[in-house]
Amino acid sequence: DDVLKEKLDIGASRLNTIKQGLKSNTVMLEDFTFDDGESHWSDLFADENADNPQEAADSQDVRAYLVRQMESLPPRTKDMLTMMFLSETRPTLHDMSMVFGVSKERCRQVCMRGLQLLRNQMRSSWDHIEHVEVFATSASATASCEDTLFFPADQLSVGVA
Repeated sequence: DDVLKEKLDIGASRLNTIKQGLKSNTVMLEDFTFDDGESHWSDLFADENADNPQEAADSQDVRAYLVRQMESLPPRTKDMLTMMFLSETRPTLHDMSMVFGVSKERCRQVCMRGLQLLRNQMRSSWDHIEHVEVFATSASATASCEDTLFFPADQLSVGVA
């Protein structure tokens, strides 16, 4: 035991733990492969950290829709909103003020006004959705209608209620 502890550079308690593990006949599923010699048991289980393809596609659709709607905004407003909401890095108002050469408060005002313009523009282009939502709400008293579209006034999102 002393030779093992010295060679492995571990303490007595760690060596005892290793010995107990060897005695328990524990077998890892990864040690077994299927007949093809390449597939492992872990290949049968879904990766919980993987992106849901439908959610990724929906997210890209919404993002593309927002980018199209933003084309009608003034250039600086569009640039600020893109920087704040569509870039991978989330800049602070201070960061934006340095880029655009205006105060943090002015950046906030431009972004808020841009969001308001976008919201109004999107509402007008989605008027027919409101009619569907009103119909679905009135129909829900007699039938279940869970797949209604909504456009909340306080958010820039489109989703399923």
